[in-house]
Amino acid sequence: MFSQHKLDQDVKQALAEQGIQASWLHHRMLRLDACPVGSLFNKPKTNVLFQPQKLGRWQVFVDEDLTYQGLDPEALQLFSGPCHKKWKLLNFCEALPGNLNDLVRRVLAVVAGPNDKRIFPNEKDQLMSSDLEKSIAGIGRVLSPEALAPTETLTGGQEEAVLTTMAALSRRGAPVSPFLVGKSKIGKTIVSRTAAGRLLQDGIIETAVEIEAACLVAGCTSISDRDERFRRTLALFSNPRVLAIIEQVDLALAHSYAAGSLFAAALDRGGRFIGLARPPATGMNFLREPMLQWRVEVVSIAEPQPAEIQNLLQERAHFWSGCSEIEITPQLLASIAAVVAGEDAAHPTMAVDLLDAVVGRAQLSKSRCVGPDDLLYFVEQRMVGSKL
Repeated sequence: MFSQHKLDQDVKQALAEQGIQASWLHHRMLRLDACPVGSLFNKPKTNVLFQPQKLGRWQVFVDEDLTYQGLDPEALQLFSGPCHKKWKLLNFCEALPGNLNDLVRRVLAVVAGPNDKRIFPNEKDQLMSSDLEKSIAGIGRVLSPEALAPTETLTGGQEEAVLTTMAALSRRGAPVSPFLVGKSKIGKTIVSRTAAGRLLQDGIIETAVEIEAACLVAGCTSISDRDERFRRTLALFSNPRVLAIIEQVDLALAHSYAAGSLFAAALDRGGRFIGLARPPATGMNFLREPMLQWRVEVVSIAEPQPAEIQNLLQERAHFWSGCSEIEITPQLLASIAAVVAGEDAAHPTMAVDLLDAVVGRAQLSKSRCVGPDDLLYFVEQRMVGSKL
């Protein structure tokens, strides 16, 4: 065996700690058995074979039945190589280096996935950008800790919904997904992100992502096409340490015979999900699907009391007074509260958005004071409907 093909002691130790058995075939090829595989694959472990080539290069093989189930096009290309004698060649887009120890570190990092730090904690993936953020590009994003922190005080209904959501996601036994429902601007996004942020602080999850179902289903020409996109997206989230918030989840579940079963199967694989459904007036018939009846917990967000709306507006006004020289009159806050109260619901998020819009326009026009007259501009532009 050539000296340059020997494994360093730290590599041997790292492999042994994970139960990976290393053996040499014909004094030239290195075989690693039972290597951990990331959550985006169809099985938990694979064997890896390193075969030397001319000019100090290498070819790398994995088990023939190892399948990548994510959306990253580079990963799909990498794990779709030709198969021969129960081995599948990895389609690397560049020549592999001659240093075997570096190659072992890099290949195992690719197979295990970027979020798996068990084998080589400090090893960076230089061969393939298959991280979660790239996998969901175009349909969602990874949420930063800052995005998971609420920017204003929660109403009583929102706080109750946060606690109910966290309890559903932390429950032992059969996995359950909370679905947040409520009128537009009631605060479904705030509730979902706040619950995710607290779960992150408690160490229950490591990452939270937000998926836009509208982007997921856009361009689908049939329900079967939409179901397939939904299935491939759900396959990204079999790791219980990753929480996926699915906005407008009803768009992916409605009018399908398979979507409910796909979602239930994703829960069984260990996925954690929070669904955000559009206002009930759009229909929630998909919840009658037998596979979803016992897998979905509907969490309704209670409407806030008028005093809570006033408190939110005063809190936001205090924020603006600290970062601008614009005077916000009490009459403006009372007018906004009247606008958002309506006959059917009070909308806490709309109240804050309206105040931000009025102050933002005042900043552009160099105004020093804002009152009810400034709110009339947005009413006339139909930004708040016909309620005043």
